[in-house]
Amino acid sequence: MKIHISDVFIDTLFLPIPTDRIEETIKESLLSPEDKDIVKRNAQAQLKAESYDAALTLNCGSLVIALIKPNEKRPLFPWRNVCGGLFDIMKKYRIESMAVDATLLSAEQCGALTDGIILSKYQYKKDTYKDAIEHSFAFLNTDVSQQKSIERSRIQAEAANKARFIADSPANLMTPEIIASEAEKLLAGTDLKLTVLDEEEMKKQGLGALLSVSQGSANEARLICLEYHHPEAEKTIAMVGKGLTFDAGGVSLKPARGMSEMKYDKSGGAAVLNAMKAISELQPKVNVIGVIPATENVTGANAYKPGDVITAYNGKTIEIINTDAEGRLILCDALAWTVDKFKPDQIVNIATLTGAVISSLGRGIAAVAGNDDFVCQNLIQAGSEVDERLWQMPLCDVHEELLKSDFADLSNVMDNGEASLVNGSAFLKEFVDGTPWAAIDIGGTAWRHRGASYIKGIGASGFGCRLLSQWALNESA
Repeated sequence: MKIHISDVFIDTLFLPIPTDRIEETIKESLLSPEDKDIVKRNAQAQLKAESYDAALTLNCGSLVIALIKPNEKRPLFPWRNVCGGLFDIMKKYRIESMAVDATLLSAEQCGALTDGIILSKYQYKKDTYKDAIEHSFAFLNTDVSQQKSIERSRIQAEAANKARFIADSPANLMTPEIIASEAEKLLAGTDLKLTVLDEEEMKKQGLGALLSVSQGSANEARLICLEYHHPEAEKTIAMVGKGLTFDAGGVSLKPARGMSEMKYDKSGGAAVLNAMKAISELQPKVNVIGVIPATENVTGANAYKPGDVITAYNGKTIEIINTDAEGRLILCDALAWTVDKFKPDQIVNIATLTGAVISSLGRGIAAVAGNDDFVCQNLIQAGSEVDERLWQMPLCDVHEELLKSDFADLSNVMDNGEASLVNGSAFLKEFVDGTPWAAIDIGGTAWRHRGASYIKGIGASGFGCRLLSQWALNESA
């Protein structure tokens, strides 16, 4: 989608009207006096009916109006959320270009509208990511701060849509090797550094947990590492995303119903990969390391089994209780490897880690837990700024007790399901060597996302991509 910041010829004008500033907004708009009277009557009718969807007002020329009801807890959410209906109108009436007068809008409101429009128009297309219809959306009468906000949101939202494409892609079209190729494509025009470890190199370096998960698959695993360095950076942060291109559960086989959706187990890796792309364009003054362990978890003659004892990168042994608790196994090696190689000041992992998060928080909020409240709260703040909400869960010593094993340093899961929401995070805590760390569980928000009109359909939401890039901006020196 083309997002312009200039006065251009457009088909349709969009007028967002805050309910607490109806007369002021209409008075200062670009409309003629006659049109202002019509819009005022329509706006008052919508307010009386408590209708806050975008509405086409054809008798006033090509004009779309929408009432924006203030939300004290989430002030920018209504500005993003109106865009779902707005984009539906653009498609229904084949409107190719639309503009909004930014005179009375804040920089943040301009950014939120940009987010909503770009995220609304996403549609999965096999083999490539592109707009189904080419639309343009212009902002008129912008100042420098508004232009910066629009550009930042454009970068973040387009990155999220590319993450959605990777997550939506079926496992046969998005293997670990192909994800590594997608990472190579990101390098064009950026200062990112890419390192890809194949299975032979991972074996040399001792990533035994990741390789154990990969054993049953004909598609070899990859460990993908992207580095962003800024000359003025005073610290380094790292993000690790689960890149499981398909999860059948391994020997602990999942039920057939819903298994086709296990292509979404790579959503965390897709978020990290494209957050790194956004970060390279946004240029925050902080060093950022992005790591994606990519593999499949399927059955096969050489698949790992319940009862196996494996050795992770940091030397800890793990008893396998359930092969369907594989995400934490590929993440634990990636976390330990990243901490060892880069010594980050903070590290975060993002993954479709548990199904328990759905029953606990639903499909509109992700869970976060960690060994450092400061990191957790910074992630929550970043999420609130882009309307990707997180809820902090406790992580206590009692949870660590649940992972004790009679045959290894720890087990990969508790078989009785106790504390299943934080069980995975408690496991991963053992692999960060005390580094300030947090784990984001997007098991409920990565697809079939609820609560936002601009995330359409049952497919990938891109949740976490904008959050992570915003976190990097907030951590900038």
